[in-house]
Amino acid sequence: MFYPKTKLVMKRNSKMFLFIVMLLLTGSSCFLMTSCQKDYDGQLEIIRNQLKAGENSYTELKEQITSLEERVTTIEKQIEDLQNGNNGGGCDVDCEAQLKELKEALETAKTELQDKINDLNDKIKGLQDQIDNITGNQGITDEELAEKLTELENKFQRLLDTLEKDLTGKINTLENNINDLQSQIDELKDKIDELANRIKKMDIIPDFNNQSVLLIQDGNKYTLKINVKVMPASVIDEMIEQKDVISIDSRKVTPVTRSAEAGPEFTVEKVEKYDEATLTVTASATEVEGLPSSVAKDLACQVAVVFNENATDGNSCQSGYYGVRFSPGKVVDGNKDYDFFQGNTKVNVATGLDLSNFNDITYQRNILADVEDLGNELVEIKETQKILKGDDVKASPKNDGAKKLNVTYSLGVIYDESGKPASDMNSYIEITTDGRILMKQHLNPGNGITSIEGYRVIVQLQANQDGYFYGKPAYVCIELLKK
Repeated sequence: MFYPKTKLVMKRNSKMFLFIVMLLLTGSSCFLMTSCQKDYDGQLEIIRNQLKAGENSYTELKEQITSLEERVTTIEKQIEDLQNGNNGGGCDVDCEAQLKELKEALETAKTELQDKINDLNDKIKGLQDQIDNITGNQGITDEELAEKLTELENKFQRLLDTLEKDLTGKINTLENNINDLQSQIDELKDKIDELANRIKKMDIIPDFNNQSVLLIQDGNKYTLKINVKVMPASVIDEMIEQKDVISIDSRKVTPVTRSAEAGPEFTVEKVEKYDEATLTVTASATEVEGLPSSVAKDLACQVAVVFNENATDGNSCQSGYYGVRFSPGKVVDGNKDYDFFQGNTKVNVATGLDLSNFNDITYQRNILADVEDLGNELVEIKETQKILKGDDVKASPKNDGAKKLNVTYSLGVIYDESGKPASDMNSYIEITTDGRILMKQHLNPGNGITSIEGYRVIVQLQANQDGYFYGKPAYVCIELLKK
């Protein structure tokens, strides 16, 4: 009988089976525990690497923010310079282009600032998520690592606070400052525009009788000193106040076209009052073509004085164009006072055009007559008359009567019988360069004027010789009376 033996084998096999199963189960559990540990360590390693990357990112961000702060500080300094310009008077129209550049630079900084704020917010959120992961929310616990992440988060937060509180506030303040400066410029432009509208006429007083002005060499530059008669004279002081919008327009001139491209570039250095109705504009250029080495020469260019040249929709005023004569030496003693004589008798002159200068020295000239024109009875100058009766006028440097120069005459200002400037009469009365006065045309009764009796005419006297004007001009006043 083999049954007992079979049962024994089965029992042994069952024990072996259970042992194998237990062995297998134990091995599987050990395998699972090793895999979990590896996953846990791997996640911590990832977070440590992210922490290191975050610290590098913080250093990089801090450097970028420092650079941004420095740029904003530079903009702030430039705005302060504009605010303190003109001896503390603030920005002028010339700084508008610079103000535009600063505004663009500030807009760029503002955009970059917002990008940095967004970046910092993202990084702070990411760090907070990592801190939550390793403090138990996701089954990972590492207090030391959590402390480092929290410290890094705080550093990012401090950067964010600096940007949101300090730098954002500074940029907003600078924006307001720029807007204030722009408003100041706009108001100034309106004021200049209104002044330009009141300037009726600007006439260059030439240095030579060929209607040119003198250019001299002054060190390594070439200088013009142009006297400009302005009408009305009441705007002179305001023009000096707005000297930054006075400029020189220069153009080359060819014999064929009489007009051409831009000439030498002159920069106005000074604007000052010559007399009550005249400005002196000093301007210089560093490069001028066609200069002679030893003799005076008329250059192939012309210049004009311009007020408010860059007006876009506003008003501007400009003199006529005058030629330029270069002299390598100081041949014109333009700063000297000259006396004027008829024979040995000194002519009564003044240094300015204002009528009050001639209270006791006005010459009465009985050169008016009744004239009939187209049925109208007029009182005006009959034929051509000498401005001053008697000998021709000669000029001498003050305290040097031995030197006698010729005199060139030109019209200054005409005043009506009540003493008010009558600029409309410039169309009727002419002064010749050799000292004569005449009517250009008959008076027009349609303008309400049929008589110029009692009118006073201010005439400029200028010493000249061999084509050069010498010394300062002087002025004589004549009162027009009937014969």
